[in-house]
Amino acid sequence: MKQYFIFLLLIAPLILSAQATVNNSGVFTPTDLTTHNIVMKNGNISFEGSIDSYGELPDKKEFNNSSGTWCFTVNINHATTGAGQSIISKTEALGSYAGLHIFEDSGRIALQIKNYTNSQTLTLKADAIAGTGTHFISVAFVNNVSVKLYIDGVLRKEGKPPYFLFSKNPIRLGCSLDTFWKPFDGELTNIEIYKDTLSAIDIACLFHARKAVPDKFFMFPNPAINECIIELPQTTTGMVHLLDDGGKEVQVIAFHESKIIQFNTSHLARGIYFVKISGAENYEVQKLVVSGL
Repeated sequence: MKQYFIFLLLIAPLILSAQATVNNSGVFTPTDLTTHNIVMKNGNISFEGSIDSYGELPDKKEFNNSSGTWCFTVNINHATTGAGQSIISKTEALGSYAGLHIFEDSGRIALQIKNYTNSQTLTLKADAIAGTGTHFISVAFVNNVSVKLYIDGVLRKEGKPPYFLFSKNPIRLGCSLDTFWKPFDGELTNIEIYKDTLSAIDIACLFHARKAVPDKFFMFPNPAINECIIELPQTTTGMVHLLDDGGKEVQVIAFHESKIIQFNTSHLARGIYFVKISGAENYEVQKLVVSGL
């Protein structure tokens, strides 16, 4: 049977949010994170680069599923040489320190998977991100079949991993149980663990939803009389939602692989409306005035 696993990492700070609970979409928000010598900075968890500075998510059966998605936001303060900084790890069964590690290596985001005998290892090293601010990291894993490493919603590296299992050890943040790895010097935030495996499209949507600054789009004429044209900064797929000044949705326009969306406004009463665009991209809500003839 194929086993699926996805790890999502976002590079920016870590918020203390963690008893894992699940909503209808299958997402766990950890609320029982235990911390050791961790400094809170503006609501973020800051790791000091010390073996005594780490966090743990106590083991739950959902953390050991054959499928799942882990999401994080991470900010790596600086690059290292030699053994990389361990950002997040979970060890394999049979008491081994092998398993899955996501770490920093010479400034690059990297992933390593080992089987329990340490006889087989897969290491993937992607783009340099240390010291460059917030990044969204995603690792999609199919046990013994494939693993894909994404940065900011874009596939960067892939390979075939060895077969491995998870033990009942906690998910370790900031300092691995394996002393080969250096402790993490940086910040983490937004821990989310999904029971289900998210698709590449889901990963892209999560990245865009977490962008600090939403994209703008151009809308004309505004005020509109009979029609309005929206010009997006890039070609994409989604829906235009037109809301009245009370927030009630009055019109929805679907579009596919488009940059220009044109819709009729002649049937609308004069007044102020708000235009919201949903889809893979994240756009700010804009005001539209309908003046009529």
